[in-house]
Amino acid sequence: MSFVQDDDDWWKKGKKPKDWSEDDDTYDAVDDEEPEFTTCPHCGAEVYEDSVQCAICGEYMTRRWSSATRNWWVYVIVGLLIATMFLWLFR
Repeated sequence: MSFVQDDDDWWKKGKKPKDWSEDDDTYDAVDDEEPEFTTCPHCGAEVYEDSVQCAICGEYMTRRWSSATRNWWVYVIVGLLIATMFLWLFR
């Protein structure tokens, strides 16, 4: 025997659920906005901004860094070392 008697057949009797209220209109204005899209960095497809994974190519939505962009600091350090060597040799 159940301690709480729920009226599970409310819909058969033409009633409304007990937790439904006509006055409870909690419409969120945020839901009315159009979805925002971004492009997949891997395939260029248009996907939802909040997507974790691209629906087209299946790759995860992380930004790839090209090797030239990723290693720019290596070029700066090597350039500074070469400049320091030339300044030290020709002082």
